[in-house]
Amino acid sequence: MEHRREEIKEYFKNWVIDRGSHHLEILNFLKDHKDLSDTNTKDNAWIDTYDLVHQEAFPTTHPIIENPKVAKAFLGAEADAVRRFVLEWEKERYGDLGDGSIETDILDDVALVNRYFFIHGEDIVEEWMEDPINY
Repeated sequence: MEHRREEIKEYFKNWVIDRGSHHLEILNFLKDHKDLSDTNTKDNAWIDTYDLVHQEAFPTTHPIIENPKVAKAFLGAEADAVRRFVLEWEKERYGDLGDGSIETDILDDVALVNRYFFIHGEDIVEEWMEDPINY
């Protein structure tokens, strides 16, 4: 699902400029960045930096969008499609836990939008890390 993905990407670019560019571990990664595509593997430094960036840019502990009206506007006419997308992602990700429950209250627009940001954040951070200089 690509609903407003470019806006999420723009949010991330701004996060990198505002906050990520001051984080020592991220700066060290950028300074020492090596093109890993030749070996088609990702070393521990890459994975550690990925985890750090994703967790800080797309946190689960506090919302990126906090205002319910803003969240509802973000969802727009695609609210039901986003709900299905998040529900399927969580079932795929957490379904093996056995109880069939999901983590996100998909009827809460704020929680839904923030989970949607988190999900797309995985790919966006990976794209950035593959070529951070030209992102």
